Amino acid sequence: MEALLSRPLSENDISGAERVNTCIDMAYKHLARKCKTALQPDMVRVEAPAAYPSGASGVSVVTTADPYVMQFSGGTFQAPTDGTAAWVYEFHATLPTTGRVVRYMVREFWTDAVTGDRYFSLDRPWGHTSPATITKWQLRVPHLWLPEDVTEVLNGQVFGSNGTILQIKSAESAYGAGEWQNMNQYTAGTPSSMRRGKHYQQPAPNIAPIPVDQDGTWGPEPYGDFEYCFTYCVGYRTKNLISQGSMSVPLLESSPSPISVAETSSATKVIQVTLPEIDWQVNFNAAGALRAGHSGIYKRIYRRRISVLGGTHTTIEYPKVFQALADVDGATTTYLDEGKVVPDYSTRLPEIHGYYAWEIWPEPQSFTEYELRVLRRPGSLLNDYDAPRVAPECMDALTCYAASYVARFDKDVPLAELLESKADEYVREFVARYANPVSVVRRNPFDAIRTTHTRYGLFEEK
Repeated sequence: MEALLSRPLSENDISGAERVNTCIDMAYKHLARKCKTALQPDMVRVEAPAAYPSGASGVSVVTTADPYVMQFSGGTFQAPTDGTAAWVYEFHATLPTTGRVVRYMVREFWTDAVTGDRYFSLDRPWGHTSPATITKWQLRVPHLWLPEDVTEVLNGQVFGSNGTILQIKSAESAYGAGEWQNMNQYTAGTPSSMRRGKHYQQPAPNIAPIPVDQDGTWGPEPYGDFEYCFTYCVGYRTKNLISQGSMSVPLLESSPSPISVAETSSATKVIQVTLPEIDWQVNFNAAGALRAGHSGIYKRIYRRRISVLGGTHTTIEYPKVFQALADVDGATTTYLDEGKVVPDYSTRLPEIHGYYAWEIWPEPQSFTEYELRVLRRPGSLLNDYDAPRVAPECMDALTCYAASYVARFDKDVPLAELLESKADEYVREFVARYANPVSVVRRNPFDAIRTTHTRYGLFEEK
């Protein structure tokens, strides 16, 4: 980092204002790495649908001619078809001939509009020679996917009448206590603990969308210059967790595509955005196949306004950040931006490096809402009015770290080291004040459960 910041500046290097902004952003992230308790905790809500550990009464699952698709037979059972059940459920089936349990993630549930038949698609082809009818099956909710920027759960509760407090455990502690699930050992009840499980990254697009202007009527959005990018998404969080702008929140979202070239709209020009056909690439747009259109993948389009050139509502602000514009399914290859859709002001393009799956014990059988106090990864400060989420007592440290980076840009290493030393001093004062001022010896619980000792506000055990 020092070598990078100390390089000679060329005539085409960034401006002074951009340099300072970059230094502030780097200082923000440096402070978060140096002292994570300097970040302000946040509260998140996560909801999980009901599990079906015993299947459904009178309902069996049958294979179809399409190896990716299964069908419910008998009864009236059907999981939600609005996307909130996509990539949430794990399908467990006991093969009648061998008794072996096989597991698949469910991509999507749907009901045929003509026949009323109920289907669901699998994450990979069904590769077994078992009889066509499966009578012993389960739909499980093995993971709780937290938002992409959550780095740590401090504490939490099951939201509801009982308000059960959740213990945050390590995987070793949970497994040592016998808190694990499989097909034959299933413990249901009100959740009492949670632990962090696997990490998952949704594969990202590799090409930029292609915007081209064409004849049409633009509005009521003011026309101007725009750039576009998009992400691949699967599933939606429940409808109670929609954004302030009424957009559904993806369950899992990829990193963004490359950014498109800028395109200009006018009163008589609209913009058509061309996107890749991801359903075809993952073998889910085969003509005539049951699975066609049911990959569970969709594309979220983001738009960045570069200018306002005319039209109505020209007094809007445009902070030159990407905002969510629309969702299109995996088979759709074009989107026509006519200025009719107002981008979601509250939903910016996220910085996504993947998601952690949290495992709950015991596993609830009914719809459950969790309220968690968490630490989030610091996001980039994209414009002059984005405020860092740090404790007020750490603002002096943030200022000194930023100034030290500016000094390194200017090749004043002694000043940079002096400022960094001063910032470190502010951090030590903050830690001494809120961490462990009387040198209390930390307790080590017998079962190695990670606890948070907040009775006296002295320290947090990790």
